[in-house]
Amino acid sequence: MSTRSDVGIALKNNVFKALSAETRDFLESVCEAHKHEEGIFFHGEGLKWYTLDGGSIEKFYDELGAFDDSEFLVVEGCHDYPDSDEGSLGEWDDNPWGAYKAVSVSIDFCHD
Repeated sequence: MSTRSDVGIALKNNVFKALSAETRDFLESVCEAHKHEEGIFFHGEGLKWYTLDGGSIEKFYDELGAFDDSEFLVVEGCHDYPDSDEGSLGEWDDNPWGAYKAVSVSIDFCHD
C-alpha cells in the first residue's frame, strides 16, 4: 500500500512553455488540464506523488527551480498527512482557478 495525494498545479503560460516536452507530456498524462488565458491548471486525484522519486516528478520540481515562485503553484493534498506541505511549492496565490490547499474533517454516522 502506498500514500496517494490529490495534486493541483497552476503554471503561467511562460512556465508551461519552457518545461521540457517530456515534463509537459508527463503532466498531461497524469492530470486533467484546465486552460485559461493566463496559464494552465493541472489537477490529479489519488496520485503517488513522491517528490524525490528519481523520475518525472523530481524532474518537474527541478525544472520549476528556474522560475520565480510567483509564476507557479503546486499544491499537494495528502489524506494520510493533511498537515504536510512537503510537495507544495510556489506562490502564485492569485491564480485564476483560485487553487489552494483545503483541509477539513467531518464525522459521518448512520442513525435510526
